[in-house]
Amino acid sequence: MMPRKMDDGLTVEFTLPLILETRELHQVDIDDIGPLVTEILEQSDKHVGKELMCVGEVEQFQNVPKISTKVTG
Repeated sequence: MMPRKMDDGLTVEFTLPLILETRELHQVDIDDIGPLVTEILEQSDKHVGKELMCVGEVEQFQNVPKISTKVTG
């Protein structure tokens, strides 16, 4: 989900994990990831080979531009 600079040199594209059926964007605060990573590393035998999902907030995709503008100015 890294930003990618477009050929025009002015535009940056962000790829988001969007669930198309519901148009929801699942997000997690970076401050919430630490305890999850700690658990995975300390108890790796329980987590090897498993798919883990961490979602702190579900946002309707149509709200993302408004939220981005509010956060970035």
